[in-house]
Amino acid sequence: MQVKLQPGLLDMLAFLHTAGLQRAILTRNAPFAVDDFVTRVQEAAAAHGDADVRDALATTADDGGAVPQPLFHTVLTRDFTPCKPHPAPIVAICEQWGLHPHGMWPTCLWWGTRFAAGACDTLHCRFLHAECIMVGDFRDDIACGQAAGAGTVLLLVRTHTT
Repeated sequence: MQVKLQPGLLDMLAFLHTAGLQRAILTRNAPFAVDDFVTRVQEAAAAHGDADVRDALATTADDGGAVPQPLFHTVLTRDFTPCKPHPAPIVAICEQWGLHPHGMWPTCLWWGTRFAAGACDTLHCRFLHAECIMVGDFRDDIACGQAAGAGTVLLLVRTHTT
C-alpha cells in the first residue's frame, strides 16, 4: 500500500521542527503502516524543492554527526488503548513530554500551506500559548485533542470538505 502525503504536510513538519516543537504520531493504523508513512515522509523531504524544508527534515544531527533526529518523537498506534477520540493518548504523550494541556482552544482549519478561520492566519496563531496541539484530518482527532485540553488544527483534505 502506497501512502499518499497530504499537501502541505512537509511544510508543516518543517515549521514545527524549526520552531523546536516535538512531534508525535497518534493513529489507529498498525505499526507497519506508520513505518511506511515515515519512510514516505523521509523520501519526500529529501526530494523537496525547498532547501529549508529539506534541511529541517533531514535525519542527521545538526552538527553533521550520524545521530538521527526523529521526525516524530513519540508514536502511538492502534496498540494504545483507549484510542481516540478518548483523550488518553494525548494525555499519555503530554505526560511523557512533561507537558500540561490546559483549557479549550479554538480549532483552526488548515488547507495545504495556509490557515483559515478566525484570527489564525499562520501557525503562529494563539497556539503558541498551548503546550500541546493536536493536528488531525478527522473529527475523532479534534475530539481527542479538545477532550485533552489541547489546541486543535483540522487538516482539510478534499475527501473531508465535500
